[in-house]
Amino acid sequence: MKYPPLWERALKKLTDGIWWVRHRTINRYDVVWLRDLEPGYYEVEDRLFHSMMQILCDFVERELAWHDWCCDQDSPKPKSRDRARGLAHLEWAIGLKCDENHGVYPDEAHYGEPTGQAESAAEVKAIYLWYRDVFQKRLDVGDESGLYATHETKGPAWEAACKRHHELEEQRYAEEATYMKRLVDVRRSMWT
Repeated sequence: MKYPPLWERALKKLTDGIWWVRHRTINRYDVVWLRDLEPGYYEVEDRLFHSMMQILCDFVERELAWHDWCCDQDSPKPKSRDRARGLAHLEWAIGLKCDENHGVYPDEAHYGEPTGQAESAAEVKAIYLWYRDVFQKRLDVGDESGLYATHETKGPAWEAACKRHHELEEQRYAEEATYMKRLVDVRRSMWT
């Protein structure tokens, strides 16, 4: 059996050492930073939801933006987080169709239909846009229900605000659970 030259083995050890240090200091892929939450205490259900959505946002704004730049290096290098580049990459992926480039020929039934990658990209984009443009711009449940504006703690106005608050919480919880499930279903396509 022939071994690689000594310099190749030494270079491999050095490179492995550099990545060992980087993965423990700079490139911390084992840590999810919840950038969208203010410092404070949060229930596990909220941390779980926001961590899933943070990973999605990191995927779109960092990894897909970087991948888009790698495919088109004539444009400027993306910032550390680049929503526009990530969405541009998703738009490109959504446009992929089953054709000769994908081993599908005009006489086949699914010729011209979106590829699996295109369908997954559309789902990732839909979840991402819901989180960034709908979920994050909502009022707090207490504000929207009028509970925080009600200064009394008894009576019909208080009871109506409490009922509305509970209904809104349940509605939002169900909506968040739906989007979490959709994200779990599409996770296998989230690679670069």
